[in-house]
Amino acid sequence: MSDENLPPQSCSEVDWDRISERYHELSDILQLFRVPTYKENEAYEGGLLVGMKHRDGLLFKKYEHSYYISLGTGPWMSRAQKLSKEINQKHKDETSVPDFIEVINWRDEIEKAIESRRVTMNFLEAWWRFGALFGSAVELDELSEQSQKYERTKTSAGSKADNSAREVWYARWLTDNGVFVRKHGPSRTSVEMEFAQFCRRIVRGELECPLRPDFFNKKWFDRLSVIDKEGLPVVRSGFKRLSKSKILKLSRSEKFPRHLLPPLSELKFRKNSKA
Repeated sequence: MSDENLPPQSCSEVDWDRISERYHELSDILQLFRVPTYKENEAYEGGLLVGMKHRDGLLFKKYEHSYYISLGTGPWMSRAQKLSKEINQKHKDETSVPDFIEVINWRDEIEKAIESRRVTMNFLEAWWRFGALFGSAVELDELSEQSQKYERTKTSAGSKADNSAREVWYARWLTDNGVFVRKHGPSRTSVEMEFAQFCRRIVRGELECPLRPDFFNKKWFDRLSVIDKEGLPVVRSGFKRLSKSKILKLSRSEKFPRHLLPPLSELKFRKNSKA
């Protein structure tokens, strides 16, 4: 008799202990799969705009709590969101499946079979579904770094022209020096003059930012100030056009915490002896 004509194994030959062990091992990993929230996405993008690096893969921290997949490109993220929904939804409540197809809750069916130690069609279908979900998670993990690298490159390239982090730093420089927040504080014009002079000192190489100097380099500060026709340093027009209400709002920004941006005191910048 050929192997293909052999009768299927009886339930007594099924290694339920091994099935249970494997199910819980893979299920624990699968449970950690979730997509970032809007605030996490915002923090991720904000981190790239201030030179932070994000290199975590999907399953790399599989046993750490509160782990989530990093932001990737649109198509990749769309698949990740769909998979996350499929992992966590109750399949019996699925509305997109045709009426003639019986929908089962794969977790319930697997756990019932393990408890009763009985092989059923629902168990086989649920185990196939479980394997397919885990396979998708592994595939997305393998593609995640490439997708995230593309997203990081795109965002980092945009950061050269994206002034959102600079606007927040500029706004905090004004408010920390009393502009718009103290009744008899200094004028915006006088603080901007000192600010522009400070930025030009960095551009000339006299001072260096103590925080991620490779990112917060001369070019980063050069986009804040310029030398006018009279040879004087002035704040660039895009920043000067920011209204009082906008500046006060930017100074309270949660997207760019203070510790992620350059210090707000010239005294905290390093003097460059080579200048």
